[in-house]
Amino acid sequence: MAERRFTLEAKEVHQGQEHPDIAKVQKYLTRFGYLTTTIEPGKLDQPTSDALRSFQHVYGVEETGYLDPSTQEALERPRCGVPDVPTVAATHRGESAEFVLRGCSYNRLALTFRFANGTGDITGDDERAAVQRAFNTWASVLRGVSFTLTTAANADFVVGWFTGAHGDGSAFDGVGNTLAHAFYPPPCGGANAGALHYDDAETWALAHGGQQRDTETVALHEIGHLLGLDHSTVAGAVMFASYGGERRQLTQDDIDGIRRLYPALVRLGDSGSQAGFVGEIAAVAPERGRRLVTAVRTQAGTLKLIAWELRTDGSLLRTADSGEQAGAARSIDIALAGPDEMVTAVRTAAGQLKLIGWDVANDGSGIQRHGDSGEQAGTADLIKIAQMSSTLWATACQDGSGNLKVITWTRRPDESFERRADSGGQAGEIRDLDVAVVDNGLLLTAVRTASDTLKLILWRVTDTTVQRLGDSGEQAGDSRFVKVTMDPHGNAVTAVRAANGSLKLITWRVRTSGVIQRLSDSGSLAGTSNGHDLGPAPGGRLATAVVTEDGNLKVIAWQTRADGTVTRYGDSGNQAGAATLPTLVVPRGDSLVTAVRAANSSLKLISWGF
Repeated sequence: MAERRFTLEAKEVHQGQEHPDIAKVQKYLTRFGYLTTTIEPGKLDQPTSDALRSFQHVYGVEETGYLDPSTQEALERPRCGVPDVPTVAATHRGESAEFVLRGCSYNRLALTFRFANGTGDITGDDERAAVQRAFNTWASVLRGVSFTLTTAANADFVVGWFTGAHGDGSAFDGVGNTLAHAFYPPPCGGANAGALHYDDAETWALAHGGQQRDTETVALHEIGHLLGLDHSTVAGAVMFASYGGERRQLTQDDIDGIRRLYPALVRLGDSGSQAGFVGEIAAVAPERGRRLVTAVRTQAGTLKLIAWELRTDGSLLRTADSGEQAGAARSIDIALAGPDEMVTAVRTAAGQLKLIGWDVANDGSGIQRHGDSGEQAGTADLIKIAQMSSTLWATACQDGSGNLKVITWTRRPDESFERRADSGGQAGEIRDLDVAVVDNGLLLTAVRTASDTLKLILWRVTDTTVQRLGDSGEQAGDSRFVKVTMDPHGNAVTAVRAANGSLKLITWRVRTSGVIQRLSDSGSLAGTSNGHDLGPAPGGRLATAVVTEDGNLKVIAWQTRADGTVTRYGDSGNQAGAATLPTLVVPRGDSLVTAVRAANSSLKLISWGF
């Protein structure tokens, strides 16, 4: 075996001291993007010390700014030959710099790769199978992306084993230190875009051991570069620059990064300009067909229902509306009342709560009003409605005193609504509100209290009583834009704007006794929210439709586990423009639809595929 090229004899060199090894360190720091200014060769001067601090930060070593045993060990580790420049730049800006994006990606989903040669270290074609497994691992977390082996000269990616200078301007250094390198998508990768080169001076194997390097692990890392990822500062991530033995599974950090470049959600189509101004939006999906209904406040301040058909190409066709069958309304919500029936709950011009029943034709070609609640409920705002059973509905609202009130309703034979029971004075003042059905007869209200904190309250609701069973107490802090839904595991999930302005999902275990326990949250996996909605998504996931800091719509998909763990599955990237009033609805099938107020204040529906 050839002699290892990069070794350091000095164990400790402080700032201002000179040592021949410092010249090696300076060369390393320059090559990998840490040192960019004029230096005194062989002396640990100020620029070299600053560069060492950046290196120590990226590699999780104590930031001393001088050469010590821990830093020496980190410098001597075998690693990827791709510079850490973007990661270092993010560090200099004070960012966390976990996954880092180069900024280039492929705009095609069907990609190809070929082999220029193989290595003599592995018999047969087993090294090629190892590389193909690595491609498949990346494909498994990307929607619609495929990697196909080809012999065509114009393959997107070319994989090969080389030594020393090999024609790409990035010569290999022999055994140790640099193991491989890869070039980014065009134009970032220049003339070498799509090339993945192994240093054949290393000993390559199908498993890690001693000085043998695991071919699949290195391929998995380098393919991340081929696709547009830079190095991560997360030590356990595949995209961490140093090689630490076998690492064949992508971490959440790797997945988050690649799904920023290749969104997990693809925009399928939209409604175009088929609807006018909207001041509020609520939406529901009938049980039959690929249809949905939006309930909106028009420019005249009146309630209007609009029926839509989701077509196979992802576009949305307006099929009918309710015309002038309802008067002035605000604080609008809508729920199902049957296969082709729904009920809206609104605040009337007089400030009163009113329920209105609607029938939608089987083919969505007509909407007809059928009965209402009359003047049975008092002043109300922040109105929400939920279908508890085929014959029972519950409304939750802020009453005239600013307090939370829950009311149950049934329907008479003439299709009018009858008020049955209410919560009375069992809940205090609220400033925001959402509801979710936990189980038959159990309603969960998520509220922002008078002290601006999030509180969950569980109710047993029937046609004769509304009973408060328990609440979450003070387990959550300052919250805005409160939303709640149930996940596939039976846990409640809330989405709020936290005190720092960011979107946060919190999971809760809700027991029928009324005990509500906070399980986990999404941490810092999402950015700023200037308004959002939360709901179920295809594939047993959840989704948030978020108005970002720059005012654009972004859809983020989430995965939850039975223990309450929340992970970010992916997002829609920059596929939607400016929007407000984000609303989610899931028609039958594997699509998700967002209804928003577009930049021109008109209603726009956008369909998304997972």
